[in-house]
Order: sequence, then C-alpha cells, then structure tokens
Amino acid sequence: MEIHIEIRFIILCLAVLVSIIGILKYQFKLDKDKVDISPQTNIDQPNNSSIE
Repeated sequence: MEIHIEIRFIILCLAVLVSIIGILKYQFKLDKDKVDISPQTNIDQPNNSSIE
C-alpha cells in the first residue's frame, strides 16, 4: 500500500511539473509573438492630416 501511494505522489509531482513547464513555454511564446509583431507597425508614416 505504501508503494502505491509513493508512485501516485511521484506521478502527481511530474504532472504538476509538466503543466508548469507548459504554461511557461506558452507564456514565452506569447511574449515572443508580441515582440515579433510590434516592429511591423510603421511609426515613421507621414502625417497627412493638415492642421489649419
């Protein structure tokens, strides 16, 4: 009985560790996508609206 509890605890710890790593990888991917998308915006566009 003790061995089964230890095996279940190890499996639980591994599942938690894998899910944390997955969340961190997803968060890093989102941050990388934001960085990749932001340089595509043209900040140096001429201002066509004239102020009179």
